[in-house]
Amino acid sequence: APLSFIIWMYAYVFGIVLPSMCAFAYVISNGNASGWPRRRLAQFLIFYKVPAYLLMYIGFLSLSPWAHEVAAFMCDPKMNSEHNKMYRIYQHNYEACVNGAPSLMIPACIPRTLIYLYSIRGAIEYMRCHPENDGKGVFVSSASATETDGYEALLEA
Repeated sequence: APLSFIIWMYAYVFGIVLPSMCAFAYVISNGNASGWPRRRLAQFLIFYKVPAYLLMYIGFLSLSPWAHEVAAFMCDPKMNSEHNKMYRIYQHNYEACVNGAPSLMIPACIPRTLIYLYSIRGAIEYMRCHPENDGKGVFVSSASATETDGYEALLEA
């Protein structure tokens, strides 16, 4: 495999997969002890995992300077990448495969993105199942400032 593809795979595994596994493992092992890990998991999925996945997948395999090199590897019948799936999609035409593979990568990430979006929905529902998260949104508390103890108006209207 090309060196750029190997580096990308390590970055993907250690930058997206491993942190995601650790976040889910911590939330699950925390059980009902506290609600903040559930909230942090939802924030992690929304702010980090899904955008990072899209950036790495679309950016590297479609837009980066290495996209052509990776496409050449994926389309080479001797490499048998994913059982020559890309090569077969382009009816065994190597040049058409290499030229068309980067544009095929963008729609190819849609199913996984939909799964990740569904996991965000599940994480938000799981967050809401803990009593410490009552009245809280994913990013801010939904309670108004006037409902807190010790509230005093600074100016009288």
